Amino acid sequence: MRDAIIDECIEEAIAAGEAGDRKFFLTLEARRQRDIWLQVRYDYINAAYPYTEEPFKLLQDRGVTVPENVTLETWEPQGFATFDHGAYPQEPIAQFIHDYFTNVLRLSPSSFTLKVIR
Repeated sequence: MRDAIIDECIEEAIAAGEAGDRKFFLTLEARRQRDIWLQVRYDYINAAYPYTEEPFKLLQDRGVTVPENVTLETWEPQGFATFDHGAYPQEPIAQFIHDYFTNVLRLSPSSFTLKVIR
C-alpha cells in the first residue's frame, strides 16, 4: 500500500506547485506518535530526524536509495532533515519517502494519517 497515500501526496503537492501555490504542503504523521512526521511540498521533503549522525550516512547505512535529484538542504540533529527534490520522476521520490519512513523512522506506511496544511 506504499503507497497509494505517498503517491497521492506527491502528486497533489506537485500539482499545487505547478498551479502556482508554492506554499502548499502535505504532512504525513504517525497516528500515535506525533513526533514522527514528514512534509511534502512540490520541491522539498522535510522530515523528522531523531538522530545525531549525518543524514546521508545514516540513509546509506539503512539501505535507503537516494534518488539522483534529491539533495540534502539542511538538517538539525535530533530534529529534522530537509531534502530538495526535482518534481519528476515521481516514482523514485515516492520510493525514497517510503524507505525513509520504514528504514529511518521505523514506521509502517499503514500507520500514516494525513494532515493537509495550506
